[in-house]
Amino acid sequence: MMPLVDYASDSDSSFSSSPPSAPSKLPPLPAAFHDLYASTVRQSTTDDPSLHHGRRRHTPHVAGHWPSHIYLTWLPSPSQQNLLHTLVRAAAQRLGANGALHSFLKDELAVPLPLHVSLSRPLVLTTANKDAFLIRAQMAISSAGVGSFALSPRGLAWYYSPDADRTFLVVKVTRAESHGNEELAKLLANCNAATRAFGQPELYAVGADVDEAAFHVSIAWTLGNPTAETAGLDDAIDRLMLAERFGGIHEWKIPIESVKIKIGNVVTSIEL
Repeated sequence: MMPLVDYASDSDSSFSSSPPSAPSKLPPLPAAFHDLYASTVRQSTTDDPSLHHGRRRHTPHVAGHWPSHIYLTWLPSPSQQNLLHTLVRAAAQRLGANGALHSFLKDELAVPLPLHVSLSRPLVLTTANKDAFLIRAQMAISSAGVGSFALSPRGLAWYYSPDADRTFLVVKVTRAESHGNEELAKLLANCNAATRAFGQPELYAVGADVDEAAFHVSIAWTLGNPTAETAGLDDAIDRLMLAERFGGIHEWKIPIESVKIKIGNVVTSIEL
């Protein structure tokens, strides 16, 4: 079994003889909290893969350039987090000894993290055009005429990104009620138009008939492309969510009420 990035649990606290504390009465963090702290603290000004499990920065840091992204967010409930964590562990068993599978579900302090459905590729704006892009993107999202809706998970897949030399474990999502992606396709078309106007690459440059597998939530990653070397690995991972213990995942409703535009460390939320 390949190593899996794990997080502390109650069973890890055997060094303490204190009785377990009562469940916290604190209210959950507001959704905007994650927008205010959307980036981790930079540990190095150079590309140091040893700080990031072997990852290399896809876009080198350049003064005056602003890494940017348009996306939807989903913060799973505690019960959803637990089941997704079990799913990642099961996927690690399927992957075998091809490399470590690193989870996107929690940070190094075991704090649950929001997951993303991308509506753009990673973008690089300049100081001169970032404000104009924000205005254009806000108008594009609002003019799509899309109200709030819900998504549901529809299966698992491995997605290899040749740009980053990483393979992502993704949950494919579609509209909960119709298993279609009309709202996502409208938002994508308008976001593509905004990025195209600024000379940025489009995401899934297709029309309204976007393949339902195109939209997904990444829940873990591993270096390289082990799926290209292991026969049957794609089929094995696709069948995993059909297992009885994961059957309820298909019934989840993921509420989508806003679109996020992240430019540098600043996140702007556009309500649908």
